[in-house]
Amino acid sequence: MRVLPALDEFVEIPGGHYQLGEPGEARMCRLGALLIGRWPVINAHVHRFAAATGHPVPHTVSAEPLADHPATGLSLADAGGVLRLGIG
Repeated sequence: MRVLPALDEFVEIPGGHYQLGEPGEARMCRLGALLIGRWPVINAHVHRFAAATGHPVPHTVSAEPLADHPATGLSLADAGGVLRLGIG
């Protein structure tokens, strides 16, 4: 069985003032602190979630050759399901 990165590890991005926008149109914005997953949800996570729950695999999730690539096109509900199940 493939070893997948755990999805329960987070990194805090500190709040502060950040420059956002295209060159020439950039502006300073204040952003609050946030947590972001240390590792992305990858196609293999989604396939394991589908196997464990019987949930259909979204058509945007690639097969084995791209199993270690970030999953794309997931609905918020699908992504939440993968994270709640703690697939890793």
